[in-house]
Amino acid sequence: MKIVHIKTRFLNAGAEENTLYSCNWSVAHGDEVYLLIGPSADEEILARVDPRVKIITIPTMVNPIAPLDDFRAFLAIVKVLKEIRPDIVHTHTSKAGIVGRAAARLVGVKGIIHGVHIAPFLNVGLMPRIIYLTAERLVAGSTDAFISVSRGMRDAFLEERLGPPDRHYVIYSGMDLDEFRSPKPIENWRDLLGCAEGEAKPPVILMLAALERRKRHVELIRAFERVLRVVPDARLVLAGEGGNRAAVEAAIAASSNPSRIRLVGFNSNPGGLIALADIAVHCAAREGLPRVVVQYAAAGVPVVMTNLPGIGEVVTDGVTGFVVGENDFDGLGDALVRLLTDSALLAKVREGSRALDVSAWGIESMCRSNQVVYDTVMAQP
Repeated sequence: MKIVHIKTRFLNAGAEENTLYSCNWSVAHGDEVYLLIGPSADEEILARVDPRVKIITIPTMVNPIAPLDDFRAFLAIVKVLKEIRPDIVHTHTSKAGIVGRAAARLVGVKGIIHGVHIAPFLNVGLMPRIIYLTAERLVAGSTDAFISVSRGMRDAFLEERLGPPDRHYVIYSGMDLDEFRSPKPIENWRDLLGCAEGEAKPPVILMLAALERRKRHVELIRAFERVLRVVPDARLVLAGEGGNRAAVEAAIAASSNPSRIRLVGFNSNPGGLIALADIAVHCAAREGLPRVVVQYAAAGVPVVMTNLPGIGEVVTDGVTGFVVGENDFDGLGDALVRLLTDSALLAKVREGSRALDVSAWGIESMCRSNQVVYDTVMAQP
């Protein structure tokens, strides 16, 4: 088959890794694969794309809502699709999903698939919600299959009547689980944590997340003050890059003890960072089913997080971690303190996390399931 994947940005993040593995698996199994992306891309993840995948940049496909650029991107995608004549167009995330599906339908592509990595209309203001829901409804009828990364995402779309139930599939976002099952701490951990030679490793709280406003690093930094009052030698490690870095740096500088908060940027060895962690944390305002939470579980690291749709598929409160209200940062800070000061509880939750079966999140499982959806759509009259 000829398969075209369309995504607005290609950064060092979860939805991009999902797309990367999908492209590489299909081209390795004999398909002709194209990847259409906007100009915002990280070289590290682009370098991991199989060279047999043909990457095409659409300069006007930008992340913010920009009607003129969006229309130009639509026209550019239409032109490319007319030249390729794909069997399947598989869009990912909101902007590319709307523009890409509309273009695919105009061209007459037989199989139009949309990957729901996040529901763009959840936990946003009234006007963005109206805009996203209106746009999603306009293209829902053109969508032959929706692939959601969690049951929570699928249910969110079904509640808004975006596509009939028989067009919705749940396929967990694939990853290299072996990288996280028995990770080894990075060798330069003393430098990373700001520890002197011979000093014992302090308690470490880790968050792996792009520096985006919706990930709420600033709020986490404020909640960490509750931890430092009880566990003064604790470290909060923030690993990731993104457009909200200046705000995160300002919040660190304004904290009571900036040296206890380590902003380490993008790291190509996430397993090594996870191996350092006593507890992991995730506090995004909007998310599908965070891949990193599965990675924490695979490594047996308890996670404390704010509530998200579908998160119960990975985190069981009090068993594999703790889940607090979506805006309860006081509760999040208290849960971190509780785990760091109760070694028996920490050991119990760590064991519960390690016992969780995460095999459904493997790369092979995801890609084979995607192929079943492709075949099902292509078999339809």
